[in-house]
Amino acid sequence: MLGRQQIAGIPTALHELLKNAHDAYADHCEVDFLRSERILLVRDDGYGMTKQEFQDKWLALGTDSRLNANDTKKAHWTGPRGGPRRPIMGEKGIGRLAVGTIAPITIVLTRAIRPTSEGDGLVLHDLVLAVVCWKLFEIPGIDVSQIEIPIETIGPGQIPDADLIDRMIATIRSNLVELSPMVPPKQLGEITGYLDNASIDPAWVYDQLEEILGEEFPESAALSLKGDRFGTHFIMLPADDVLDADIDEGTHAAFATGIRTAPPLTKILLGFSNSTTSAAPPRLIVQFRDHRLNGVIQELIGPRNFFTPEEYESLDHHIEGSFDETGHFSGKVSQFNSEPSQYELSWADGGGRIDCGPFKIKIAYLPGNSWESHLDQDRFQFMASKLNELGGIYIYKDDIRVLPYGTTDTDFLNIERRRTLSAADWVFSYRRMIGIIQISHSANPLLQEKAGREGLRENKAFRDFRNVLENLFRMVAIDYFRATSERGGEYNAERERRKNDNEILRRRERQTRNMKIAFTQELDALFELLEAGKHLEGVDRIDAKLEQTLASMRTLSTTVLSDAIYTAERELMEEIDLLEKRVAVPRQRNIALGKKLEQELDTVTKAVDEFKTFKLEPLREAVVKKFDDLRRSKDIQLERQRRAVEMLKSEGQSSRNDLKQLRGRAEESLQSFEDLFKSTLKQRTAALSNTVESVTSEALRQNLDRLSDEEAFQVQRTWESQISQSFAEQREILENLDNQLQLLIRATTEQLSTDATMVALERRVEELSEQLSIYSDTAQAGMAVGIIGHELENVIGGVRRTLRELSAWGSSNPELKSIYTALRAYFDELDGYLRLFSPLSRRLRRERTNVQGSIIEKYVKEVFGSRLDEEGIELKVTDAFRSTSLDGFVSTFLASLVNIVDNAIYWISSDDASGKWICLDGDGESLTISNGGPGIPLRISDRIFEFGVSSKRGGRGMGLSVSKDALEKIGYRLHLVDVSESRHPTFKISKIEN
Repeated sequence: MLGRQQIAGIPTALHELLKNAHDAYADHCEVDFLRSERILLVRDDGYGMTKQEFQDKWLALGTDSRLNANDTKKAHWTGPRGGPRRPIMGEKGIGRLAVGTIAPITIVLTRAIRPTSEGDGLVLHDLVLAVVCWKLFEIPGIDVSQIEIPIETIGPGQIPDADLIDRMIATIRSNLVELSPMVPPKQLGEITGYLDNASIDPAWVYDQLEEILGEEFPESAALSLKGDRFGTHFIMLPADDVLDADIDEGTHAAFATGIRTAPPLTKILLGFSNSTTSAAPPRLIVQFRDHRLNGVIQELIGPRNFFTPEEYESLDHHIEGSFDETGHFSGKVSQFNSEPSQYELSWADGGGRIDCGPFKIKIAYLPGNSWESHLDQDRFQFMASKLNELGGIYIYKDDIRVLPYGTTDTDFLNIERRRTLSAADWVFSYRRMIGIIQISHSANPLLQEKAGREGLRENKAFRDFRNVLENLFRMVAIDYFRATSERGGEYNAERERRKNDNEILRRRERQTRNMKIAFTQELDALFELLEAGKHLEGVDRIDAKLEQTLASMRTLSTTVLSDAIYTAERELMEEIDLLEKRVAVPRQRNIALGKKLEQELDTVTKAVDEFKTFKLEPLREAVVKKFDDLRRSKDIQLERQRRAVEMLKSEGQSSRNDLKQLRGRAEESLQSFEDLFKSTLKQRTAALSNTVESVTSEALRQNLDRLSDEEAFQVQRTWESQISQSFAEQREILENLDNQLQLLIRATTEQLSTDATMVALERRVEELSEQLSIYSDTAQAGMAVGIIGHELENVIGGVRRTLRELSAWGSSNPELKSIYTALRAYFDELDGYLRLFSPLSRRLRRERTNVQGSIIEKYVKEVFGSRLDEEGIELKVTDAFRSTSLDGFVSTFLASLVNIVDNAIYWISSDDASGKWICLDGDGESLTISNGGPGIPLRISDRIFEFGVSSKRGGRGMGLSVSKDALEKIGYRLHLVDVSESRHPTFKISKIEN
């Protein structure tokens, strides 16, 4: 098989069919792989083939039908839609015969449309139908002329049925019988088996495909041969198992290595037309859908699967320009998406001319580290992952991709190898760039594709092509991306700024991490103390000591009792103070806590405050009162002044001691800072002096009088530059120190904390990060709902069709009738649940509309009808509710009612004292939902709307929060009315006035 020998594999064979569709002026070419039936269906809407063209051109090897097809001097019909002329990509017709690598049986359906002989209209030809068994061509020792390929024609608007296909297969069987004496028995059995399983009804295939694709891909209906449609379709079966591997290989590799790589089919077929940098829409829109065994339809190839113009523009660095016929590059270079600078690069090694001819190039590059990129972290990770799968340099000939360039394993410029050898000169990485090289038949005739469609022939033209490109990447790296690059000033300054910012943030992160660890340890220790009850044991111990002290003092004489009371009272108060310090809440020093730590801090603060209020303060009062009672019982004069002074002295001394320790630490820090500051000043001044002395010494050693004026000036400028650079470095360091000192002085004067702003910002960042994570989870849940609804629709569609087929049998078969009836009942219930997904899908009904309460009532009953019946809960719906109309999105109101009613059912069912009812009411402008469940306490009436807060066992606390936010976005408020623990809950949805 000549075609099989020339084609590397199934993806390449499909690429050839796409080229054929392009040459036939098709706008769309779609491929559907039906795994369960092992059918690969390729459809295009090109101008098709007549019977004569099919016989004389498509079935013939190495024809000259396209000889001089790209001669612009000759007239050329551009198809029924009258688009611009396209360069013809196919050449000798070998590629189209490569379909034999995909499946042993191919059913070809093609309907041609051609201009009338007068050129004043279009003629739709009959449908041409052919069945090709490629295995016959593999029989050794037979001539091609001995193989019969049945061909039939069908009138306009008709699709062949199974009977016609069976008759054509019978013709192949007869041909096989004639050839059987020359066919080895094993091969004969294999071919017979393929023919036995080749019976298929094309009309059924099209109907099934149209129903399966349905709503998700409505445009695929246009690729039909019904009515006045035209084009060329291939039904190939059974598809080779290698196709499964070509699709699944990347997924398997991801599971095995944890690194996501694009599967072979995606690598080859994505980017068929240049849609990344071209402003014009693709000439040919290509789609590949994998109909998996679980019913999921996965679009592997589509308009948005490849790099989009927005993604190209979003990358940090760009190189764009063109090479002329001498190899001179003229273009622009942009770093960090700044204003592009003009760049000219000559090529001296070509002797004034390059054989490859002029061509254009566009490169977008993503740095290797996220801190080097202007993209945010999530976008950077997304683009880095996509580039790892699909990044590379693509070559487009007349805007159609040349294989295999662009795949991650086709580094034809050896960028990665050279980067490994010299990273300073080769900063670029092949897997972090999108490269588009544009060549053409007319401008680059010597850049010729190999017969096997596996790259360009490596002639002198290709070597020139590769050499000028390698030189471009090397020189751009040297001129723009080195630390010493003349044109790299802005890049290096920006990169250094980003590097410093990243390092500062990393240092800050390390510092705060250590402080957060220390804070967490203190918090854990306090929790452990409180949970173990040691603070309460301390209270009991002090109380017991108080009673013991009082008992022992009752035996003392009056003369010594007064002093003993003061001493004992002071000692007990000091012990209470020590206990209070043991339960002191750790201070949050210059760090932003996450939501979890903030909540834990709030919890422990509340517990400590309660302990102080209800335990320590009563204990203090008890000490004072009981000693006062003892004084009165012994007729000792109560000296309040003396006691107050003694207590204040004790408290003052303790405070002074603590402050003295803090002052000592602060003075030590100040001394360390002063020493470091003076040392830095001395070092920076010395560094500049050393540079000046070194440059002066060099100037004294070198005699400038021996040099020309221009040379002497350049040497002098070099020396001046060294001094200026050193001065700039020292100035930046000292200015930063001065700025920090000024900030510290200002903050000290105004009694502010210099870290307060940073902590506030960090806290805000953490809050936003947590919110982003929450909303991301919510968005994923929403997408999951949409996916589930869509995929269930596919599955239900199959069950629905099967039940219709079973219905006819059940009507005539009593034994089957009961089974059908039971299945139908279960299916109707399942189908009803499926319909509930429709209003929640983002792609349905996302326009604002007037939502009637009657619609909401119907939906709530469909969702909760069975649960309400099981729990014995009555759903009361007033006429006022049914007639109330709200302006907004159906999905938002329905989702909110579902959450509120679901919570009501839960609480009513969980509380035996609850009333078994839920009431939906309205007043024409707002809705109220009340229920007979337990009341909601005032202290948590606001918190129930916070995300993650739930009183349910195992609850996630999402429903009410998401509903409240969603309603606010469309101008409505969700809130509680008549809040009280003694009243049944009532929720209200009302319009926000302003």
